[in-house]
Amino acid sequence: MTNLWIAALVTGMFVATPTERLIDARTRAYDGNFQNDAAALRQAAADLVALADDRDVGRMALYYASWAEWALAASELQAGDTAGAIRAGERSAFYARRAFERDTTDPEVMTMLINALIVVAVLDKEKFMVSAKEIAPLRERVLAQAPSNPRVVMMDAGMIFNTPPERGGSRERGLARYLEAIELLD
Repeated sequence: MTNLWIAALVTGMFVATPTERLIDARTRAYDGNFQNDAAALRQAAADLVALADDRDVGRMALYYASWAEWALAASELQAGDTAGAIRAGERSAFYARRAFERDTTDPEVMTMLINALIVVAVLDKEKFMVSAKEIAPLRERVLAQAPSNPRVVMMDAGMIFNTPPERGGSRERGLARYLEAIELLD
């Protein structure tokens, strides 16, 4: 929690708006990811989910909750907890789907959903085919809708890079797409 929040809670001097709470939780998720702090990521995700029903920030709260769980999956995997990583990936996909239900045109949300489904597919071999069938049309749609969005291009680069050559993948083409994403970020 930020110092501003702590001071406000102790003194009771102001009540944070949903937008302020969203920004605070998102910032804590980013910091938790940077520090590879699974507990901070879990708390940030929980605080974001608590905002899910807010009419103004609910969709973005779900997006960032999905992102926090996606980052948590990587943290859990690094810690050797594959089952925990799978659970975090599944929660990430769940929250991204909820955000997507609220806005089926947002390329950021579609990309987040694809990234969450990739985690599930890679970590839970039993769900690979189901996830792959959901990923393919979403990927095609978001590439058509937002071909110059750097997150979309980065997701596509990862898929190209990590797909075996016999299934159309290529490390060289994947790296070229990553370079495109970097240029788009500039």
